[in-house]
Amino acid sequence: MEDKCAQLWQKVSSALKPQVSPDTYKRWFSGVRLIEATDESLTFLVPNNIYQFWIESNHMNALQTAIVSSLDAPRTVKFAMPSEAGLTVAEAPATPIDMVEPE
Repeated sequence: MEDKCAQLWQKVSSALKPQVSPDTYKRWFSGVRLIEATDESLTFLVPNNIYQFWIESNHMNALQTAIVSSLDAPRTVKFAMPSEAGLTVAEAPATPIDMVEPE
């Protein structure tokens, strides 16, 4: 599963990079890992809840567009953070996305 997630994140992140600046990608996405993928959702491991908040608030449309581009369908995005007791999973609020065609 870990290899599948790593390959899928490589595909999604390749579709994401053209949509955000190199600085934005480096700051907010270089430390992100995909840890679970199902037909309904993708769970990303982020360093802390600030990353989750910032990605949800500022880059969710770009992330969803990259997911649709890579998987041909939207997925619910969930976030997990390292914690002392293992992983804590927090689901991003479902937001409709507008399809943006790459230029």
